[in-house]
Amino acid sequence: MPRLKNHKSLPPPGRRIQLVRVFTKAAVASRTQARQYILDGRVTVNGVVVNHILHWVDVDRDDIRFDGQSIKPIEQKTYIVVHKPAGYITTRSDSENRPTVYDLLPAFETWLFPVGRLDMDSEGLLLLTNDGALGNWLKEPEHNISKRYKVLLDRPMLEKHRKQLEQGIFLKIFTTKPCRIRRIGPDPEGYWMSIILSEGKNRQVRRMMEAVGYTVIRLIRTHIGPLALNELPAGQWRALSSREVEELQEMRRDFMKNRPPQDAILIHLRGRTKSV
Repeated sequence: MPRLKNHKSLPPPGRRIQLVRVFTKAAVASRTQARQYILDGRVTVNGVVVNHILHWVDVDRDDIRFDGQSIKPIEQKTYIVVHKPAGYITTRSDSENRPTVYDLLPAFETWLFPVGRLDMDSEGLLLLTNDGALGNWLKEPEHNISKRYKVLLDRPMLEKHRKQLEQGIFLKIFTTKPCRIRRIGPDPEGYWMSIILSEGKNRQVRRMMEAVGYTVIRLIRTHIGPLALNELPAGQWRALSSREVEELQEMRRDFMKNRPPQDAILIHLRGRTKSV
């Protein structure tokens, strides 16, 4: 079978996307899995094997096949939230066979990716969607999407430490943005605090608390922007209401209206998913 030469083509006008994205939009595989399938020579475009992960395709005209089976993107957007329990990881699969959040979900018709992550020991609100534009925008730290957490500490937090954390604290290679912290109350297991961040770097909440001498016993994310965990039981999921989706879309539209055009491209090029 003939092979296309490796090349990095630019997307001309029209409904063209990178080949790896066809897999996620068709609910066939994650981007990581799709890259490997392409490198393994299992993907053809119009009868020709494509072995370059940056190849662009026309989803309306091109015949795209994986192991001989035709694949087409699913256009309907899906938005759900899940209450992630402790002990689950935020990935599709795991080489160590640990439980993942996808074990809690039914088989959706489309691939849903997590908008941000929670580490294995953390709990709470996790948003998943197949809407790449909105999901990538929500993950960008510079967009200041608020995230609220309930944090159970091993001892009461001193006022000087609370003020220090609110003003921003240096964590090895970066300084955290200002945040809001308040006391909730004691618990038989420790002392609860509420913290609102506008960023979400890798294990940031835990690292912030450790930096001033506290141990995090439990960490629960309760809000992402206008989305709230409320009474959703641990291990359960629900679809977002049309009003919730519109609120998120409106936030993005308002931001884009005031964003310099040359910077808008970065929304799709930056922003790695982190755990807190």
